[in-house]
Amino acid sequence: MKKNSFLEKLFKIKLIRVTVSRISFKWFIAIYFCKYIDVEPAPFHETFFEYAESNEAKTFVVSGFRGCGKSTILNTLYTIWSIVGKQKKKFVVISCINQPLAKQSLKNIRDCFESDPLFRNDFGPFKEISDNWTAGSIELAWYNARITATSSGESVRGI
Repeated sequence: MKKNSFLEKLFKIKLIRVTVSRISFKWFIAIYFCKYIDVEPAPFHETFFEYAESNEAKTFVVSGFRGCGKSTILNTLYTIWSIVGKQKKKFVVISCINQPLAKQSLKNIRDCFESDPLFRNDFGPFKEISDNWTAGSIELAWYNARITATSSGESVRGI
């Protein structure tokens, strides 16, 4: 199969597109969220993708210069992929240094769900939970999953 033929099928056939993007975090970004990547990925981004796709890495710490894509790739896009991708996570907690950053993290994720019709069509529906008990969460009912953002001063016990 020619390379161009594969890419044409990838973008035209939903089953191929969804299957490839569930297996590969890198392809997930390339297919649905390439607009968030405005420069050529650097070699250290490959490490992001490697660890994100690994089932062996329980924790990894990333330190990088401002603007290198840490939050976009790992906090926003990996959070989504960890649920809709091969890892099938059911509850993701994003812990930020303060409440405004926690709210911004959820807003960034919500924007991903709302801004890309192809992604929404392939992986939706999504809804935000807004009652008092679950403020700061997004529910992905189709996946029986939830994303919650908290700040470092909040207790995560019980959630």
